[in-house]
Amino acid sequence: MKVIVDIEKLDNFGRGIAYFNNKICFIKNSYPKEKVEIKITKERKNYIEGKIVQIINKSPDRLDIDSPF
Repeated sequence: MKVIVDIEKLDNFGRGIAYFNNKICFIKNSYPKEKVEIKITKERKNYIEGKIVQIINKSPDRLDIDSPF
């Protein structure tokens, strides 16, 4: 299932935190103030884990780095 969420903050492990259907969502490689489309990879009674499918609105903190390596 794919859903669109707004990342509100980061947890202690650096994962983005959002909310969907009154559950907390943990999303790796996301930043606060981003709107992302995620694919739900795990859903439990109290939380959801998701993977970014598309970044809809980027955070001003996200850096696009072109590396030759």
